[in-house]
Amino acid sequence: MDIEIKANNNAKSRTKNRIREHGHIFERAIFGTPKCFDGRKSVLLAAPDGWRGWLPMDEIEVLFFCGLEVIKTENVTVTEDDEDEQYKQFMLATGGI
Repeated sequence: MDIEIKANNNAKSRTKNRIREHGHIFERAIFGTPKCFDGRKSVLLAAPDGWRGWLPMDEIEVLFFCGLEVIKTENVTVTEDDEDEQYKQFMLATGGI
């Protein structure tokens, strides 16, 4: 599953550096709440250059997910296809549902 992200205004230097070093488009995304971020909602990303690592969801903005454009409206995140299982996983991970 492809995911495109960018650092948001709350992003720490670690998040900004990882995006700068490995690009803003990732080949795989797994959502979770890892201990390394004290249970914060995060995403485990796999970059085309081989890097894999966690980034906290509250420090990034998801632009595209699985080829679907992500649109934010009044604290609700929607995409073009709300029946897609990966979209549901994304919504659960980001608190959209």
